[in-house]
Amino acid sequence: MIDMYHIGWDVHKKKINGATLNSKGNILNESQFDHSISGAKEYLHGYPPEHTHIVMESSSHIYVLYDYLVEHGYDVKIAHAKDMHRITKSSKKNDKRDALQLAKHLLANDIPESYIPSKEIRKRRSVIRTRIEFVQERVRLINKVQSILQKDGICLKAKTSFCKKWVKELQAISFDDETQHKLDLYFLQHKHITKTIEDYNEKISLLVGKDKEAQLLMSIPGLGELTSMILLTELGDYKRFNCSKKMAAYVGIIPSSRSSGERIRHGRISKDGNPYIKWALTQAASSAGNSKSAIGKYFKKKMIRKGYQKACIATGHKILRIAYGVLHSNQKYSDSLVEVCG
Repeated sequence: MIDMYHIGWDVHKKKINGATLNSKGNILNESQFDHSISGAKEYLHGYPPEHTHIVMESSSHIYVLYDYLVEHGYDVKIAHAKDMHRITKSSKKNDKRDALQLAKHLLANDIPESYIPSKEIRKRRSVIRTRIEFVQERVRLINKVQSILQKDGICLKAKTSFCKKWVKELQAISFDDETQHKLDLYFLQHKHITKTIEDYNEKISLLVGKDKEAQLLMSIPGLGELTSMILLTELGDYKRFNCSKKMAAYVGIIPSSRSSGERIRHGRISKDGNPYIKWALTQAASSAGNSKSAIGKYFKKKMIRKGYQKACIATGHKILRIAYGVLHSNQKYSDSLVEVCG
């Protein structure tokens, strides 16, 4: 009988701790190596891909290794870091032990797997996230300028920062040399960031133009180019969810619940889940609330009963369930879906 190898890698930015077990659970190797393709090749020397299983915890710096291993025929599992820690439940924490624990759980077929999107989805996801990061950077820049004005007790009539009227008002005010220098720098940065955001908007428009699923999602009131692409790139393979409830649980836009006996109490939405999708859904809900669609009516009804914030969450959840129905049916939105999707 050919022996199988079960390898656990605890991956860090510069180093990787590895542990290898055979089918009987005997330790064959425990060592540390460089976080690089050459380091991985050296560690795996003598372990044929067809007889080797590898597990790593999910993190932002495993993708290069993951792609290399998959392309060379290795069976690779990515463990969900938070669920893995719940399983091990150990107060003892060291890299060598973590690698061995990963290998042991792999041998026992007890790995809570994390979804890894394809290269193409990761590439598109990077475009969307970079655009979001630049928008956040612009907001921070605007806040810095507003802070300068507040310190000097200046209140402009124009309420929208960096609009033409606001800029004209600001340019009419005299500041000391140091403050003026800072404002000039902030204006240059704002101009550069705004141009970059516009460039990324064009990239996103091109992606949407080639993506029929994004166009389907945009038929739903509240969803635009950006929010539709956020849903698609962050969800990845949406067909892995066999119902909309599981998709909502993955996103984290469901209320937390506590049960005791026959009592079930629902609280705030879970802190787990995908923050990008949560943001996109609440933005979509707020936008849809201004429409005359069935979603808009649903939002207004919830806002009267629960208030704006809870209405955004409830409507965002509704939009996600509708998005699930639209994608799986391959049909554009209609108001009838609001009742069908619960």
